[in-house]
Amino acid sequence: MLEWFVREFSGHPIYQVILLFIVASLVLLLIEMSWLMSRAALRVRLSAAHYRFQQLLAPKFFPALENELDRDAWVASARKFPEMTVRRFLEPRILSTEGEVQKKVVNVYVDVGLLDRDLSGARSRWWHRRMISMRRLAFVGGPEHQELILELGKDSHALRVLAVLAIGRMGSDEYIYKVLEGLELPRRLMEQPIL
Repeated sequence: MLEWFVREFSGHPIYQVILLFIVASLVLLLIEMSWLMSRAALRVRLSAAHYRFQQLLAPKFFPALENELDRDAWVASARKFPEMTVRRFLEPRILSTEGEVQKKVVNVYVDVGLLDRDLSGARSRWWHRRMISMRRLAFVGGPEHQELILELGKDSHALRVLAVLAIGRMGSDEYIYKVLEGLELPRRLMEQPIL
């Protein structure tokens, strides 16, 4: 069919343009289909990893926090799973716990290597990655990260609000004042509690 089309209409310039357009459309369609198939395969892989994680490691998490050897074994096993799977498990537990248990969960978060990823994301040139990293640092960052959070707080209003929340959680008044310097709220709706 394509050979007939090329043979019959190759002499007419308008048909050459149409043929070129059809071929380009087919190539783009193939590229899009392969991209969609690769995304679907990635989702299947992540879903399988999430299911395995929930079956193997989730039930052992809180008991593992009580014993150093069990915790280290849990961390070593968790490192074998995709980062997103481990994040989806640990982040809600950081937010839903308090006190000593929360510190233990944050220590696991650090030992798995997720805090290092957040710190590298905080230095990204992409605003979206900096925003996500700042949101995470607000809950897992410690006093040693105050300078980085202060630096990120100068980026935009949304990052400044997250920086104030993070530093307010860490309990350092002098850094809160540094972040709030020069902050202008054009509307009262932009106000947000610090603690």
